[in-house]
Amino acid sequence: MKTVAGLLWKFACDKNLADRNIAENLFTGHGKSIQREPLTPQEEKRIRDAIGHERYAEYIYCLCYLGYRPGELLELRKDQVYFELLPADDEHDEIPVWFCVNGKKTDAGKDRLVVIPEEILPYIIDRLYVPGTDLVFPQYTFNRKSIPQFTGFKPMAHEYFNKHVFQPMMKRLGIAEGKTPYCARHTYADKLKGADGTDKSKAALIGHSDYMFTKSHYQSVDLRELLEVVNSMK
Repeated sequence: MKTVAGLLWKFACDKNLADRNIAENLFTGHGKSIQREPLTPQEEKRIRDAIGHERYAEYIYCLCYLGYRPGELLELRKDQVYFELLPADDEHDEIPVWFCVNGKKTDAGKDRLVVIPEEILPYIIDRLYVPGTDLVFPQYTFNRKSIPQFTGFKPMAHEYFNKHVFQPMMKRLGIAEGKTPYCARHTYADKLKGADGTDKSKAALIGHSDYMFTKSHYQSVDLRELLEVVNSMK
């Protein structure tokens, strides 16, 4: 299966139909099942408490509250994060909304809009002010001297994120073996199930719908509703 997928993607790259061979990261199982259970509240708290002590801990925590696939998170650029002040009306007060439009093709179409919950907003805003990179969640790079020194940023590959960031951190934090970065998306889906709001809004947020949401199509009432949904997640 992996060989066939690799040949198909190589053909697509040769024909300029794709820019990279994502079949390299295909996991066929080798007879083992993949655990994609959501992170438990206790495990999620360990990750949150590690922010400031563990590099990239906020990456994993934000992944639990954005519903992105890991690759989508790592490719998110600063110019794809927006702020809009929704005006007051007879029923609502003026309210600020932060959201991402990552422009990546997904099952829900291109330019899926994801509203940022208040729970992780401070971390996202902090990331926007990190100089030297146009990515929100880049990889930190260091030289190979005996005392490594920071040398800048570069895009982080999903394979690197899983192997050198996620898995080692889960082990250090005492989180159950078998969890993968994709478990954070399942964590987000579980949070949405218990949140307030319509199924249509929840489907748009998780990206399992043909309901096309682009920035130009949004009305203030949509943003308000989506903000209420994500802020009610626990």
